[in-house]
Amino acid sequence: MRRLLFVCLFALAGHASGVASQVPQAPGSPSSGVITGIVRDESGTPVVGAVVQAIVRRKKWLGPYYETPVGRPDESDDRGRFRLHSLPPGSYVVAVSLQPQRPAPVPPETTEYVRMYSPDATALADAQPIAVQPGAEPSVSVRLARVRFVSVSGIVRTSGGQPAENFEVWLRGGPATVGYTGAQGGFMTTRVAGTRVAKDGSFSLARVPAGSYVLAVANGYSRQRQNQLFEIAETPIEVRDASLTGVTVVTAPGATVSGRLEWRGSGPVPWPRGAGTLGRIRATGVGRESDFASIDTEVQPDGTFRFTNLYGLRRIVAMGLSFNWTITTVEGPKEVLAGRNIDVTPGRNISDLRVIIIDRPGTLVGTVSDEDDKPFLEGSVLLMPRDAKDIDALGWGFGATQIYRGIGGVGYYRMERLVPGSYLAAAIDVEPYRLSGDTDLMERARAAAVPIEIREGETGLNLRLVRLRPFVQGP
Repeated sequence: MRRLLFVCLFALAGHASGVASQVPQAPGSPSSGVITGIVRDESGTPVVGAVVQAIVRRKKWLGPYYETPVGRPDESDDRGRFRLHSLPPGSYVVAVSLQPQRPAPVPPETTEYVRMYSPDATALADAQPIAVQPGAEPSVSVRLARVRFVSVSGIVRTSGGQPAENFEVWLRGGPATVGYTGAQGGFMTTRVAGTRVAKDGSFSLARVPAGSYVLAVANGYSRQRQNQLFEIAETPIEVRDASLTGVTVVTAPGATVSGRLEWRGSGPVPWPRGAGTLGRIRATGVGRESDFASIDTEVQPDGTFRFTNLYGLRRIVAMGLSFNWTITTVEGPKEVLAGRNIDVTPGRNISDLRVIIIDRPGTLVGTVSDEDDKPFLEGSVLLMPRDAKDIDALGWGFGATQIYRGIGGVGYYRMERLVPGSYLAAAIDVEPYRLSGDTDLMERARAAAVPIEIREGETGLNLRLVRLRPFVQGP
């Protein structure tokens, strides 16, 4: 319960931070900074009316970069100049967009300005952040670049061969377009273009720059209608410098995934039971910004379960199993396993999935002291996998719990219901949500972490504090 409470507070803290960062201060506030600069086109001429925004560049562990806007945007004036004020101290990227002046309807192929990042980057990963301090006014010049935009069109039919009327269509991945305005979950990828399928099954996506994408089609927003089955298709496509036509997509029903718990704990198998479920489990989507699947299900008294409408990579996790039961691994047909995940193909049901359960999970406990061997009573303890690529489904790369005052005034922590195995542990002096958007902090935490082998029952580990606050970049 303590851990659950902390997770909730952790999430709220992250949300509150994002909101607070966008509350405007007085332009002359001594505690804030300013970024000034000029926007030019490819010939060096100042650009009038470009929308300029300060953003924090964030990146979940092993995921792509994404944007979080901070403060009010500005428009470049008749000299191409802009001024972003009231920025809390931190490190920012300047993002610039210029809305195109184009006729309607949009032509299938056109050359327009793409969203740019300081100083001359079309990709957020290549941007150069700018340090902002109170009272300082660093300046930057951003040069816009033109790229070729094309269209992607085709036909979508359902698994029954009918036109997929009113299904949602979108492209995920590739570079950000002018209309992209902020974070989309971090570990997930940018939605570049979207539309709906017409009555005859046709669709057309406009203003698509060259790149590698996933074309996704689903009736997820309307699948709750009576007698309408959920259908989805996700297809990788490559967009070049010419319009892509004749794309054919056939959707398939979300899959049913069923199986049973398999007991590897102490004593006899504790089911079947006469009445009541054994708890709830979840098929968490791996790295998704939106999820139309039926991700939760009850485990029946005989240990069986059944998910419906699943698709894509899934991680089975406990959401309230009986007593102290913990999921260690998932076993099933080899062709559906992808490491710790299951790969669910729409239209192909999976049966005989075995979720392995133990009743003696690990518990990690200990104290935290600073560099002077004094108790440290703030911050958090992180638990990370030894393998940097073995991340959780949502891409955080760690689990966390709070440090609190124990008996005798010591800094004390406790992490429960852990799967026994090899981990890295670190005590840090910043909020865990900061590491979820800053890979530099994450790398520093991993480099300073202590290896630990967690056994069944209780494992003790006293930790020395890792100072990360001096390296925090965002506000």
